[in-house]
Amino acid sequence: MAETWVRAVRSDGGGIGENLYLDGNYVDVAALVGTAFVTETGQHTFETVDQNLSPTWRAVATVDATENNSQEHPDRVVLRRV
Repeated sequence: MAETWVRAVRSDGGGIGENLYLDGNYVDVAALVGTAFVTETGQHTFETVDQNLSPTWRAVATVDATENNSQEHPDRVVLRRV
């Protein structure tokens, strides 16, 4: 699998800097909402969680290595309220 840059944002524009988890791994923070990070291509579940580890914002998205993808031009994933 290839690696690509992505940036997860909430549909309401909030939550910048909130912990972001990938594929149900609620132990290791994958990134922060609003910041670009590298992940493998393929389908992923992006989530923020509350204190009880229940998802609060989520997106299931297929990440591809797109043309011109970089830290400055990451693919955008929009999280929706659960």
